[in-house]
Amino acid sequence: MTWLAPGWLMLGAAAVMAVVALHLLARRRPREVPLPTARFVPEYATESSAITARPSDIMLMALRSLAVLAIAAALAAPVLRGNPRPIARVVLADVSRAVRSAGDVRYSASAYLASGDVLIAFDSSARVDSLGGLTVARLSGSLSAALVAAMRETDKLRGRADSVELVIVSPLAREEIDAATLAIRARWPGRARIARIASAAVVPALAAVEFRGAPDDPLRATLALRGRSAPALVRIVRDALTSADTVWSSAGPRVLVHWPAAASAAGDAHGAVVAGDDVFVADFARVERLTGGRVIARWEDGSAAATERAIGAGCMRRVRVPIAARGDVALGESARRLLGAMLAPCGGTPELSPASDSVVGALRGNGALFPLAPQEADTRLPTLWLIAVALVCLALEMLARRSGMP
Repeated sequence: MTWLAPGWLMLGAAAVMAVVALHLLARRRPREVPLPTARFVPEYATESSAITARPSDIMLMALRSLAVLAIAAALAAPVLRGNPRPIARVVLADVSRAVRSAGDVRYSASAYLASGDVLIAFDSSARVDSLGGLTVARLSGSLSAALVAAMRETDKLRGRADSVELVIVSPLAREEIDAATLAIRARWPGRARIARIASAAVVPALAAVEFRGAPDDPLRATLALRGRSAPALVRIVRDALTSADTVWSSAGPRVLVHWPAAASAAGDAHGAVVAGDDVFVADFARVERLTGGRVIARWEDGSAAATERAIGAGCMRRVRVPIAARGDVALGESARRLLGAMLAPCGGTPELSPASDSVVGALRGNGALFPLAPQEADTRLPTLWLIAVALVCLALEMLARRSGMP
C-alpha cells in the first residue's frame, strides 16, 4: 500500500500522542483533611489534576487513538498497488497454416513467457490463449488482427509493469501481412522482438476434385477445361447437400463447395462477380442473399456471391453464381478463374513465401520499449474502509464512556 498524502499520517501520529498525554493527566478527588471550621468547605465536589505514570481509562485511550489514526490514514489517500515489474511481454503466437508445427510455436513462445505475461494465439482471428492450448489451424494468418489484440491486452498490464515488450513468434509469411498491418504496427510506440520459426511447405500436393451434378451441367465442362485437380481435396455439389457431405468435409482438410445448379432468381440482375483479383463479367441474376461466413466473392454492389465457413478440419463454401447452360459462358477464361478460386484450400491459396526484409524491419521497429503510463490511483475502497473503522471506534468509545468502563 502507498499513500498519496503521507503528511496526514504524521499529523495523525501527533494527534495520538496528544490523546495519550491527556490521559496521563488524571483527574481525582483530593485527599480528605479535617478543617478547623466548616465554613471554608465548598458546597460542590472538588477535583484536582495530577500527572500519573500510568494512563487512566486505557480502553478509552486505545479506541480514541485508533479512531484518530484511521481518520488520518483515510485523509492520506491510501492506494492498494503492488510493485510493478520492469518489463512485461505480450507474445503473439502464430498458429495459422503458415506454421510447420505447433511444437515449434510452443518452444519459441515458452522462451519469452513469464508469469503475468500475455500470450495471444492468432490465425485469421486472435485470442488470448495458453501454451498448452496452442494448436495449428488450417486457416490463413492475420498479423493485423494479432496486433489489434495486443494493443487491447496491453492496457490491462498497466500497474503491473513499467514497460511492455512485443514478441512476434511467426514465420512471417507474405499472406499474413495485409495493407493495414504496418499502419497498425506504427501505432505501437516501441520496438518489437521477432522470433521467426519454420514455415510450412510452400507448394501443396494436388488432389482430386469430385463433381456431383447432371451429365450436361455447364460447370462440368468448365471443370474439364481447367483439369480435375486442385491444391486440396474438393467436392462440388450441384444438388442438395446431405449430412454425409458435411461429415466428409469435417473429417480432414477438405473443401465442400455447394453450388446449386437450379434456383429461382431473386433481386436485380448483376453484371460482374469479383473473386480476389479476378472479375467475371456476364448477365447474372442473383439467386440468394448470402449471410455469415467469410466472403470470398462479391457482386459489383459489394454483396456476397460466395462465402466460406469452417466445418471441423475442413470448410464449406456456398456459391450463388448462376452459370447459364446456353452459350459459351462456362467455357470462358473468366469462368475457369472463378472455379479455380472456389477450388482453393480452406482460407484461400497459400502464399507462404517469407516477407521482405524491409517489412520485417518495419515490424521490428527501433527505440525503447513501450512505456506504460501509471495506473490511475483508486483510493475510494481503502478510504471507505478506514472511515468505517473510525466510526466503529468512536461508537465503541461512546458506549464505553456511558458504561463507565475504566
